[in-house]
Amino acid sequence: MQLTDKYRKIDYGKLIYLERIRKRMTQDQLSRGICSVPYLSKLENQRINEPNPETISLLLKKLAIDYTSQTSLVSETIADLEQWYSSITSKNMQDIENIYIKLEQLQLNRYPDLNIWFKLISIRYFIYQKDGKSAEKIKQELAGTLDKLDSYQKFYYLYFSGLIDCLNKAYTEGLCKLHDAEKIANDHSVNDPELLYHLALTYSHINNSSLAIYYSQSAKRFFDQNMNIHRGLDCQVILGINFLRIKRYDNAEQVFRDILRISQSINDPKLPGKTYHNLGFLYAEKEDFTTALSYYHKALDLKEVYSDSYCSTVLRIIHVHQKLGEVEAALEWIDQVIEKGCLDGSDIIIQFQLKRLELLGEDTVYYEYIKDTALPYFLKINNQKSVKLYAQKAALYYEDNFYYKKANHYYKLILNQGGEIS
Repeated sequence: MQLTDKYRKIDYGKLIYLERIRKRMTQDQLSRGICSVPYLSKLENQRINEPNPETISLLLKKLAIDYTSQTSLVSETIADLEQWYSSITSKNMQDIENIYIKLEQLQLNRYPDLNIWFKLISIRYFIYQKDGKSAEKIKQELAGTLDKLDSYQKFYYLYFSGLIDCLNKAYTEGLCKLHDAEKIANDHSVNDPELLYHLALTYSHINNSSLAIYYSQSAKRFFDQNMNIHRGLDCQVILGINFLRIKRYDNAEQVFRDILRISQSINDPKLPGKTYHNLGFLYAEKEDFTTALSYYHKALDLKEVYSDSYCSTVLRIIHVHQKLGEVEAALEWIDQVIEKGCLDGSDIIIQFQLKRLELLGEDTVYYEYIKDTALPYFLKINNQKSVKLYAQKAALYYEDNFYYKKANHYYKLILNQGGEIS
């Protein structure tokens, strides 16, 4: 994000008007001894092209605003806004909070454009904090001024609105807004590779590997040119996962090994654990289960015990034991995690319960759980892969038990998700 000189220009008429209203002064009270009321009125309504600097200085002085410091204040604020956004995208937590506190203390409502930028970047700040409610609140505040936003501001409004949807797992709606932002970017030569990265991430979430690969490669080129190692690695992760999904195993393994090599030179304690997990998944897909388990256990050693990430790796270990016919070993892992009472979040709880019921035998209780709990949740978060998988299981179960109407309902559900009945 680069805020051009356009935003450095101070609208003194607007500044004087807003401060006069805030101080509850009339035009007559403010102008007395300085200028005529008609002159002040024209100044406040932007009808004077080159206002007299001395008059501006006197009016501001009466409002207790230092005229000489305005230019430097605006320039410093613009630099802080740019640095704040950069800190958010690079996950520099200390700078993120320090700059936010500094900007929040300024009276930015005096400067309409700067206030708009503060609100826009605040949306991104709260998305970073995973505080969707606060982000949505600010978005709604800006919605009433959409006609006053320029194309650059509209780009970020649409971009960040799309991220709010994605944060709420409404990926279809989010993609529409992200692509609207992309169109503005193309039409007005706006260049922010973060949008390309989030398009890649969103397509990866909905398992559209071809577009996830396309956008992650596009974003990575920009990040590499600007020596943004962290974001480049984020793109690598998306590439590796999606190469794996389309069974380009050699490409995926090369990407994951590159990530491990580069991660040694940066301070990201979570990245090696995630990468070992992905290598484990790769070897499980290749049915080299011994190597897969080795990588999964390396991942566990690097993860916070019983965190969501830890439990995700445990689920993959359970799946490998299931593939090897080692049901008791798989159930031991499930019992170990459930007994700790550390499962937090609907997704991880549902995954463990499904796996437990599956291992104990796919009976009526299992299919009732799919029907009443699992599928409604996967539909809600638009997890198409899980919807297709468990709708297929439910359809076959009801068909085998002569409940053809119910079976047909689940077959339709598969087709609605863009899947094929097998």
